[in-house]
Amino acid sequence: MNLRSSVEKASRRAFLLLMPVTLLLAGCASLGGSGEEEEDFDVEQADIATSALPSTRNVSHHPDSLAHLQIVEKDRQVDFQLDGSYADLLTEWTAGRAGRDGRNYFRTHATLWSKELSLASLVPERGIQTLSKDLAREMVEERTASYDSSLQIDVYVFAPSLQRLDLGQLQLGTAGQRVYLRDQDNTRYEPARVTSQAPSNAIYIGRETLYVRNMIFFERYADDGSDLLDAQELRLYVRPDGYYFTWTFPEKKTREASSRP
Repeated sequence: MNLRSSVEKASRRAFLLLMPVTLLLAGCASLGGSGEEEEDFDVEQADIATSALPSTRNVSHHPDSLAHLQIVEKDRQVDFQLDGSYADLLTEWTAGRAGRDGRNYFRTHATLWSKELSLASLVPERGIQTLSKDLAREMVEERTASYDSSLQIDVYVFAPSLQRLDLGQLQLGTAGQRVYLRDQDNTRYEPARVTSQAPSNAIYIGRETLYVRNMIFFERYADDGSDLLDAQELRLYVRPDGYYFTWTFPEKKTREASSRP
């Protein structure tokens, strides 16, 4: 059986279920505007996965800051201006881990959704720059409120081999899988929910493969009012596979001074 037949056999139904939601995947959809804008916001997760991603991502600014994004209101619309490309922004908040299969470099990677990344993703997800100013403002407010209430981390898990495909290993929301956070003080945080999407196909290192996007949500504020993002280090553990991703941030005074309105 050839590789293409293996893909079709393993995921035919999954692909059909995935088709209606493809344009909602952050970092994968394209903006309905000029060709240049489409290119700027069209990012393939396989390209991110094959980048030289560190397992510890030392970010120069706090997740709450808008270090690389400016939202400029014009006469009728709202313009999102990035310092650099959307792919650069996505990569800056992404950490990776080496795969088990020696032919694969990074089989998994995880993106922490900072405020600037959450807002910038409204361009590929919703085409916000083509909407009226009032509607764009509403979307920005809704996305900001969502970001302020919870922390989202996406983990993309690639199949090491289609011949040994185990969807339970790819989908972290299934029974037997555990994910949790720890900060620099070793305080443990359990997720509020984990959502695993249907498998997507991708060209990965010149061959066809499958990957799953797992969306992990943590409550940002505890009952005592403490903020999860007051941590200077967050490490996401995936069990029982035994890998983890780490993000570090500057101290509070530094991040406040570096934030833009």
